[in-house]
Amino acid sequence: MLRIVTVLLLLTTYIFALDPAQQQQDQLIEPGKIIVKYKKVDSYGSVNKSAKVQLSSQYGLQAEEQIFNKAKNTEVKQLLNLNNVFEYQVSKATDIFSLANRLSKDPNVEYAEPVYINRADAEPNDPMYSSQQHLPQVSAPQAWDDQFGDSSVIIAVIDSGVDWDHEDLAGVIWSNDDEVLDGTDTDGNGYIDDIRGWDFVDGREGNGDTDAVPDEDGTDPDNDPMDFGGHGSHVAGISAAHTNNSVGIASVSSGASVMPLRIGWQANDGNGYGNSSFMAQAFIYAADNGAHVANLSYGNSGQTIIEGAFYAFLNGVLVIESAGNSNNQNPSALGFTRLDNLSSFSRPR
Repeated sequence: MLRIVTVLLLLTTYIFALDPAQQQQDQLIEPGKIIVKYKKVDSYGSVNKSAKVQLSSQYGLQAEEQIFNKAKNTEVKQLLNLNNVFEYQVSKATDIFSLANRLSKDPNVEYAEPVYINRADAEPNDPMYSSQQHLPQVSAPQAWDDQFGDSSVIIAVIDSGVDWDHEDLAGVIWSNDDEVLDGTDTDGNGYIDDIRGWDFVDGREGNGDTDAVPDEDGTDPDNDPMDFGGHGSHVAGISAAHTNNSVGIASVSSGASVMPLRIGWQANDGNGYGNSSFMAQAFIYAADNGAHVANLSYGNSGQTIIEGAFYAFLNGVLVIESAGNSNNQNPSALGFTRLDNLSSFSRPR
């Protein structure tokens, strides 16, 4: 049985987050949207309802949506206060950074931040085994002599989707055996007909630079996490493409299963982007639906992604992110946080 032992440095404060002024200068955001996490006022996770109503009225916060409403592990949700994380709509003319700064100063608010649009890491072009230099560097051939991957190990690929019909991937795509393709939520996990993962991308149609290209599915969430741009399929291939089958490439964990979770899209400006709210929800889906590993090869600005990743970690998921393509030696914002209340919590292994 394959066992993965992970050592993580867990701090009591958020670490490696970008300075807000630097984020405002460099980071793309969704106009007219903001995320607010309210402080809880008791051990049950209650919120100061009158203050919440007052802030919504004062700052024009509308169309309230609880980001982590589908998370199943109530113990972890309460521990991380995830019931009190909401996404709101405001006027598109609103200075979101300024609004987030004002809201964050309110004593009833834990944090407020934009909905970030994170750019995908650039995709290398290494289609053949002979050019996959990383495999001998990590001694993959020697590992394959001992054991290939196990289909019971599920790798959630949180990305631009996965070409689940690709000849080198079709046989390794995770199947939700508890779901029946009948137009209903058979397994009761909050997602209808999610037989092979989920497409979280919503509201990305338009002519703006960061809107989805016309031939990409950018309108509504659905049960088809197909990859249009290729980035997620590349990541899935590195992770678990068929190996030793005379097709395409070799992978590090051939034999493992890939759970496609689409959070990104190919945009009109030619780049790939992902939404921080989609990413956070994808981590929840991965944890609640049996993933053992969750990989995010995108930028990851914002505390909301950390909330989702931390939920996954506390549910026994190994969380992995890419090093990126910026030649940066520093760890990113996905460092884990705040373990001051975890003394009585037992993390699954």
